[in-house]
Amino acid sequence: MEELARLLKYDPLTGSLKWLHRGNPYFDSRFEGKEAGNRRVNRDGHKSVQLTYKRVSVQANKLIWFIMTGEVPTFEVDHINGDGWDNRWINLRKSTASQNSYNRKRKSNNTSGFKGVATLKSGRFRATITVDKKVISLGCYSTPEEAHEAYKQAAIKYHGEFANFG
Repeated sequence: MEELARLLKYDPLTGSLKWLHRGNPYFDSRFEGKEAGNRRVNRDGHKSVQLTYKRVSVQANKLIWFIMTGEVPTFEVDHINGDGWDNRWINLRKSTASQNSYNRKRKSNNTSGFKGVATLKSGRFRATITVDKKVISLGCYSTPEEAHEAYKQAAIKYHGEFANFG
């Protein structure tokens, strides 16, 4: 990670990582000054910028954490706004895996239209929240809006600054 960090210039205001001059005519003519990394969408829909160097793949947000702090991340680096391609320094924060998952948006297969709300066969709506890998039932409600309000209050209580309402 240290070697890769020396080959890149990071702009904390824009989040861009650009290749620096290496003294290799082939590489420099093709890549010097250009944006580094490939934008990817993982199976779970998570967006990230991946860099591959000497056959090792590194997430850009973790490399940026190292560049800015000198600390090799043994933790998750969360994108505050939920956009894994937005690597501005003000958008990155240290988190646990659970905290990082709290910040996810509503799943695409959600049929109620609200994060934390499921439609029941009876026509009512169940609100649930996950805390430390445990699902907590927040009750059943007549409308999805009521169920989502219960979810939002629980998210503030249990997820704090990592709460995402969908």
